[in-house]
Amino acid sequence: TQDEKDELLHALTEYWALKNTSAHATNSAATHDAQLMLEHVFKILDGLALHTGVYVCLFTTRGHVYDSSQPFWYRTDNVMDFWEDVMDLEPDEVVRKMEQWACMHGKSVVMKKKIQINFINFEVAIKARYSIDLLGWLEGIPFQSPQAITNIEHLWTLHDALKAGTCHW
Repeated sequence: TQDEKDELLHALTEYWALKNTSAHATNSAATHDAQLMLEHVFKILDGLALHTGVYVCLFTTRGHVYDSSQPFWYRTDNVMDFWEDVMDLEPDEVVRKMEQWACMHGKSVVMKKKIQINFINFEVAIKARYSIDLLGWLEGIPFQSPQAITNIEHLWTLHDALKAGTCHW
């Protein structure tokens, strides 16, 4: 019946809407989906360039360091000459820099370098810059580098709190 067809069509539409906006269970599933979707986008962009004469360049990269997708660029016609001639950048260099930026400024930031904790300027140098906080610091113990703590009892108390997890990063 028509009602059953409408109901099935509605269910299918809801399914695709959910599929297009939901997170993937694994990074490899997300990579596979990205590849399939980009192949579709490339066909559309090629058609757009063919029918209208527009120039298109597209740079893609992973969103965080644990993504397995590879950064790459796509172009129609000779639009990448713009990057080389006008911007004095190779497309590979643009996508490499974009990947570095995305991995450092994305939602899932993972530090690639060793951070030296600045206890004196902790709020700005560490907490604001890297979104790292130290929770559960004990009252009565000055907030400073453990190397600077001269009271052995304070040092042992802090050690025990860190080991027990009541004070943690």
